[in-house]
Amino acid sequence: MVPLHQVCGRTRFARRLPIPKASVLSKVAVMVPIGFLMCIAARGYAGRAAIARGFLFAFGIELAQVFIYSRSASTTDVILGTLGAAFGVALARTCGPAAPKPIQDTWFWRTFGWPLKLAATFSAFAAVAWTKCWPFNLAWPPEGAVEHCVAALQVPFFYHYYTTEFMAAIMVARVAGAYFVLGLLLKSLLGPTRGASIASMIVLLGFAAAMEVAVSLLPNKPPDVTDVILAAVGSLFGVRYCSGFFRLFLSGAGPAGTGSTSERAANS
Repeated sequence: MVPLHQVCGRTRFARRLPIPKASVLSKVAVMVPIGFLMCIAARGYAGRAAIARGFLFAFGIELAQVFIYSRSASTTDVILGTLGAAFGVALARTCGPAAPKPIQDTWFWRTFGWPLKLAATFSAFAAVAWTKCWPFNLAWPPEGAVEHCVAALQVPFFYHYYTTEFMAAIMVARVAGAYFVLGLLLKSLLGPTRGASIASMIVLLGFAAAMEVAVSLLPNKPPDVTDVILAAVGSLFGVRYCSGFFRLFLSGAGPAGTGSTSERAANS
């Protein structure tokens, strides 16, 4: 298969298909944390070695799919995975543990840190709402919104039961992971106090419930109480471990590993 033919549409067959932008972005994004972790695990934070390992990781995934009947290997996924790993390495060497100076000690972060966190938090909430409710063809149920929600609700994990184990795991990880990130961002934005933790949980649970109410107004998208439960779990872990997460992954110390002031990045 020609690399990137699904993206560039340079073959006669590919021109008939829409450009899979969401698929391309997801395949790049899923490898960003892999590249980040490989960089901070490499001796001396060697960037090239980490990118090479990211390539081998992506190549290994595609090679394994050759032997799975329901899957197919793609050179495009190897390229996109390597690109995502390279982004992760760049992130680790710019504002992560491989950075020569903690990002919170720079003038840029002291000046623009809080606005950037506000923009990141708003963007994350908007992204979750977009993926949950797209397309936005709202229609008021004839029997009323409350009656429609009650009639559509099922026992927790009802829809997960009628799919494969792999897809069920993906569905769980997607929702819990998204709200874990929201919990990290919102807690970092509001501050390190106990009141900020409580406020973060209230906002996140209210947002998750509001998303299910909005979904009830969309045709062919029934609300699912499971997503609220997973949102609560993901949010709790994000809020609870916010400081530890930023201390672990934003401790810019350079190759010597001497930095130890990164906890302020989560609270400043």
